Amino acid sequence: MKQPRGFSLLEMAVAGVLMAILLSLCLKMLSATAIERQSVEKRLLAMQEAANLIERIAALPSNELTPERLALLQQTSAAPQILPGGVAQVSLESDQPDAQARQVRVEIRWGIRPEDAEAPVSLSYWPPGPRGGPSP
Repeated sequence: MKQPRGFSLLEMAVAGVLMAILLSLCLKMLSATAIERQSVEKRLLAMQEAANLIERIAALPSNELTPERLALLQQTSAAPQILPGGVAQVSLESDQPDAQARQVRVEIRWGIRPEDAEAPVSLSYWPPGPRGGPSP
């Protein structure tokens, strides 16, 4: 009796099912990777925008670091153009009554819907004291 050559229909069906499962897993992994890459790119853009705002603030003389001036910088931020639902928030915080030690905080938030919102990016800057030296 001769040995049959080739594969049976059952073997072909099992191989086809395994290939379909592997293909669907690969597509899910590619999809997850693409979503993660977009998230990382948005975070990088937010960090760059925050760094740009900090550089613009650092270029200002210390006597111009007022909440009104920082609000103007906040309004001219490019965050809404580079991130969906992007908002820049610039605040001047002082932990001493004489306002010698000040902190400028820049925070970039994005995400149109609350469920899309990601953790914000924030950077801080401590400007030099009013006499040009470091703050105490």
